[in-house]
Amino acid sequence: MGKPELKPRHAKTLDQDIRGVSLKRKRTAPVPTNVIERAALHNEGLDDIIKLDPQKLEKLQTQLARDQVGNKTLKINKQATANMFVAESDDELVDLFDEVAPLTINDEQILQALKSASPQDLLTTLKPVYSQLAPILKQYRSGILPKLLKWVPSSKLWFQILEMTNFECWSPQAMYGLTRLFIASLPEDQSYIYISHILVPACQQDLKQTQKLNIHYFNALIKSKYRCFAFFRGVVFFAVEHSQSSAFVKVVNAAVQKCSFPRTAIIPAFIQLIQMEPNPALYAVLASLITKNYSLPEGLLNDILGFYEKTSNMNQTLVWHDGLLRFSRIYAGVLNGEQQVRLYQTAKRCFHEGGISDEILRVVKFAGNKAGQEQSGRVGAADIVI
Repeated sequence: MGKPELKPRHAKTLDQDIRGVSLKRKRTAPVPTNVIERAALHNEGLDDIIKLDPQKLEKLQTQLARDQVGNKTLKINKQATANMFVAESDDELVDLFDEVAPLTINDEQILQALKSASPQDLLTTLKPVYSQLAPILKQYRSGILPKLLKWVPSSKLWFQILEMTNFECWSPQAMYGLTRLFIASLPEDQSYIYISHILVPACQQDLKQTQKLNIHYFNALIKSKYRCFAFFRGVVFFAVEHSQSSAFVKVVNAAVQKCSFPRTAIIPAFIQLIQMEPNPALYAVLASLITKNYSLPEGLLNDILGFYEKTSNMNQTLVWHDGLLRFSRIYAGVLNGEQQVRLYQTAKRCFHEGGISDEILRVVKFAGNKAGQEQSGRVGAADIVI
């Protein structure tokens, strides 16, 4: 015998079988207290008032509110702001953070204090307030940042104010959110101070403790490239000049590869890099910038080729050969005949047995042959026969 046919069941019944019957009671709209008071004062039937249309009921509530304001019987409960940022225990921090977003402190007063007060009076006045933000930023995970920090970038004492919040203990999420705020608001020179004194030390500390960088710190580095010159000076040049750990150099190199920069910032960066003391970190960053395939001027290409010529006399690592290979693949066809010969001799002088030097020589030969074929294939005015 075959299987018995299943009778079609209602969709609502199937949903109840899967999810179970909802035991929640339907919420009924509560009767407004002012309507009850009106019925009690004027001896009107409550049933008659409740049966009114929603529009009539809303007009009735508005009229009652106006009457109360006119009689000065309406009382407004203002929340005290003196102990708003004081948490007596760790359990109160969650509720405390919820109260920070809709601040009861007047934002205009804070902005006026940031702009007009003297430095000493300003720090003395704001220290009790901003010091209470330290536990909030330490345990911050998501949501709206405290509005007290909104006006800080407009102050000349923004760094001193951030010191009150103990920025060494900020959570990675707080570091990312505040980096977006400050990098977008501060000028180029002050953005460099923020990057070099707050963001980069936090990344180094996280790498030292966990041996890998938190994704929020990495995203903060990506956001800091909005100020290109501050990013190169505070992150890239710092990693190259001070011979940082290989982990930090890898992070910086990954950030450079992921970011896109304007040509007006890339050309000074190339000039600054080729003038530094050669080291493996410099070779890695230079190779990442070359891979971006920017349209560089002829003089700068000649300087980069001269940099590789100057460093080819030393026993170089694979990172140096990788940078030379990338330079050959992208710019060998743009170089003139003399520069191609210099590039070929450079690769041959510092030869690598792993096969990468053979690839460099092959690329340079192919670029030279292609340039020769294009030049020989051109037809001039004297070659045309009428």
